Amino acid sequence: MKLNIAFFLILLMSSGLFTQATSQDFSADLREGQRLLRQEHYRNALPYFEKVLTKDPKNTKALFGAAVCYLHRYSKEKALTYIERVYAQDSAVDKHIHFWMGRVYHQNYMFDKALEQYNIYQSNLSKKDLRQKDLVKYINQVNTAKEFVKNNQNYLISNLGPVINSSYSEHSPVSSMDDKLLLFTSRRSNESSKEDLDGEPFEDIFQSIKLDEGKWSEPQKIQLNSGGHDASIQLFDNDTKLLVYKFTKGGIYIIRKEMETNGGILSLLQVLIPEILKRTHSFLLMVRLPILLPIITKETETWIFIM
Repeated sequence: MKLNIAFFLILLMSSGLFTQATSQDFSADLREGQRLLRQEHYRNALPYFEKVLTKDPKNTKALFGAAVCYLHRYSKEKALTYIERVYAQDSAVDKHIHFWMGRVYHQNYMFDKALEQYNIYQSNLSKKDLRQKDLVKYINQVNTAKEFVKNNQNYLISNLGPVINSSYSEHSPVSSMDDKLLLFTSRRSNESSKEDLDGEPFEDIFQSIKLDEGKWSEPQKIQLNSGGHDASIQLFDNDTKLLVYKFTKGGIYIIRKEMETNGGILSLLQVLIPEILKRTHSFLLMVRLPILLPIITKETETWIFIM
């Protein structure tokens, strides 16, 4: 009898220790996810929240953190599922819950619900709060979207496929006048990618050529990408010039396209960027830079900085 009681006590103690250890594991993962979330490292934070939810599916703090991460990881549908689950369980889980519900509803085209949440959040801010400016912008966006939806028209939207679109963000597409050249900005990972603080690779500019039957060539990263964010903006002047943004240089630059007929052999040209006086918050420095990675066709197209 005494033996059975001793065994029962040992089993009870070990069970309690296991529960305590598991709880500590939850806390460690949750704290790390929340730390990364505060730093806006959404890609890195998400696995910690999901790890907590696999063991504790009703953990409201993990649900909330995961919802915010999914909103920034291009899964607005999952963000909606998670944010509604957490709000149903604990409407006071976070002091910014109404803001994030507004953002999630906004991104899911649930405009009336988005306005309701924005207004609730805005009513709790002082008039001098700097976040008022963002709230006004988002509310204006929702009202404008509602008007556009009233007069919607039918359009065929075709995905360019996995060659162009990756699991990362692709945006700012720029096409030539004949639609045969595509330049776009992407945060896709490759052998030369550098990672930003949010866990995603820095933005780079890629180019692709339209092939037969509407297919596109494998995108090539241009050589003039820097170690920071680079983004395509607009082709102009008969597709001979391209506006680009370069974060590391703090400004907008012009790149000029040149044609060479040297049998496809690329000459390593360099061009001097003229010194530009600082007129706004951005300025350009006098440096020498190599040309971009060429597109190999019958003639070699290259892009060089001119400003």
